[in-house]
Amino acid sequence: MVADLGKNGEKITKRRLETFQSEYEDKTICELHEVLVERGVSFEQAMAKLSATQRPHEGFYADKVVHSHQTRKVVLVSEVKVNNAKVLYTLMRPNVGVLTKLETLEGIRETMENLEPEDARPVWEKLHAMSENVCSHYM
Repeated sequence: MVADLGKNGEKITKRRLETFQSEYEDKTICELHEVLVERGVSFEQAMAKLSATQRPHEGFYADKVVHSHQTRKVVLVSEVKVNNAKVLYTLMRPNVGVLTKLETLEGIRETMENLEPEDARPVWEKLHAMSENVCSHYM
């Protein structure tokens, strides 16, 4: 199987290679590659993205409500498309990077509130650090 890793700029590191050989006549060789995929985005990377393109309504946003065991979710919002006079935004999370689904500003504001970078930083850094060892579905 060939995996499509790194297409969104993730950092890929090869950790281990195991080789297996068939016991049958053909002696087919199979390789198992273990890789580490770093999908998250550091706060510094998020700030660089924000400072390069800052437009109205771009910036850090966080959930208005914290859900059960979870840390408050935080995202970086940036304008990406104008489609039939409708502006859409992309979301970037510290633990998974850029999300593929585009959102309207109205949709973002329904569940999230704007944060200053200094208020977003501790939450962003905590989620980014957790992403190394904790499944993104848990966060």
